[in-house]
Amino acid sequence: MSANTNDSADRHGFYNAEEPRSEQPEEFRPETAPTSTVCAFATRPAARLKARFSANGKLLDLENQDRSLWQGDLIALGKYYLEQSESNPISNFHIEACIAYTHCVASSFENTDWPLICQLYSKLLTGNANPFIELNYAIALYFSGTKEKAFDILSQLEKHPYLKNYFLLNATIGRFYVKESNLDLALHYLDKAIHQTNSALEKEFIGSIIDEITLKRRE
Repeated sequence: MSANTNDSADRHGFYNAEEPRSEQPEEFRPETAPTSTVCAFATRPAARLKARFSANGKLLDLENQDRSLWQGDLIALGKYYLEQSESNPISNFHIEACIAYTHCVASSFENTDWPLICQLYSKLLTGNANPFIELNYAIALYFSGTKEKAFDILSQLEKHPYLKNYFLLNATIGRFYVKESNLDLALHYLDKAIHQTNSALEKEFIGSIIDEITLKRRE
């Protein structure tokens, strides 16, 4: 997430922490290469804006969003901007935009090209050690089926002085343990996460997962 560290978990199973621009300033012209790449990256959260929340205003993770609400015109615009910047030296924004576009063109969460996304995050990490990128990389690895390596990275991130107190790290680990049917560990990490954010929406989101686990344990 070199370009926007707050977008990590949204891409791979949570929600968007970005606020897209409502208008593009005049200097955002496709013929301006660096700006074109930024635009290619920025159009993706705007394209998904209508799907970020349920009808009753609750946050929806990427896995459960209604993709029919995603705006194809903005996705196409992002592709256009990316193509306009192809002749320029590859930057982290290019890679971020490619990751975003890969998500946008997937017919479903399950059909996302996770191996490609893993490769792109690996490129971002080359010469750019960044714990937020590592978190993204671990998430992509998990959904690509490389679960052991994903958990190894997440375990290392738990030792990071900042990341260990970052709610999205613990929420991610908790979600993965839910998927692995290890409900005790899932609750352990989700309980950490819910106390690491002051956002009412985030607390509600994590709390709903905890409630689902509680119901499962009673069955």
